[in-house]
Order: sequence, then C-alpha cells, then structure tokens
Amino acid sequence: MLGTKFTKTASCFPILESGNRKNKQLDICKLPIWPQKLQNEMQRTVLLAKIHNCTLTGANINYVGSISIDEILLEKAGILPYEQVQVVNVANGERFITYTITAPANSGIIELNGAAARLGIVGDRLIIMAYGQFSLEELKNYSPTVVIVDEKNRLLEVRHYDDLLSKV
Repeated sequence: MLGTKFTKTASCFPILESGNRKNKQLDICKLPIWPQKLQNEMQRTVLLAKIHNCTLTGANINYVGSISIDEILLEKAGILPYEQVQVVNVANGERFITYTITAPANSGIIELNGAAARLGIVGDRLIIMAYGQFSLEELKNYSPTVVIVDEKNRLLEVRHYDDLLSKV
C-alpha cells in the first residue's frame, strides 16, 4: 500500500494515516504486509508476563549466570524456573536476556548472577519480562499477566492486560 503510513497509538495498535481513513483503528490480523493464509498460520511472540518495577537486592558475579527471583513472584507471574526472561534496568537502561532461578518464597530476593551482575547495582529498579509464542487464534482471548510489587519486592497486585486482539 504505497503512501500508507502506520504509527503506534498509546494502546500500541497501529493507526492508518492515509486518505479518508485517518485515525481509524486497523484490525492487526489483516495488515496488508502478509497474505491472509500466512497470517493465520504465524506464531507471534508477545508478552507472557512481567514483574514490574521490582528492586534489585543483590548482584553475585561469582555465580554461574541467571537471575534469582522470589518463588512467589515467579509463581504469580506464571514464569517457570529456568525460563528465558528479558530484564530491563530502569536505572541505567540496560536490557539483557537470561534465565530464572527460584529464590526462597517471600524472601523478596531479586539477584543478578554471573556476568549479568555487572549490569545493575543493589537498589536499581528492574522490569522482568517473559514472552510466549501464540497463534492469532490463541491471542483473541489472551491477556498478559503483570505482577506489581512494592520497594521490598512484596506482592501488591496481579493484573491482566486487556485481551490483545478482541478490542481491536
């Protein structure tokens, strides 16, 4: 679609800015860049769960890789031990991928281990995210889990984002 421009909205869904359809929400399942058959067969990688704004409690350079996370937080987020996660350090902008290790329940431990320990200091605020692959059909009724914690990594709330595609 030559001359068509896509931008992101606050809800992260594309908006078409072309001709008389300006500001009309698009059905992201019907974007013109892929044939419909391929769209239906594709697996999309989307946010599965995140632990939002937790506090780094330790950094152990001598441990062999990973991030240790309080068992309760992992359970509430639905993130498995040894599952791949992306970690974003809000304090310094670092982003990296590692895997989870279970820390004792209700300990509040969020600890970077191994080489990742160089990417944060105690007290930094982190966002820990796990992703999953879903078909478009599965996404129609899907909602990522968000675990909200306080400054000592105590569970405050478990939220679910609105269904990704049912609102489009």
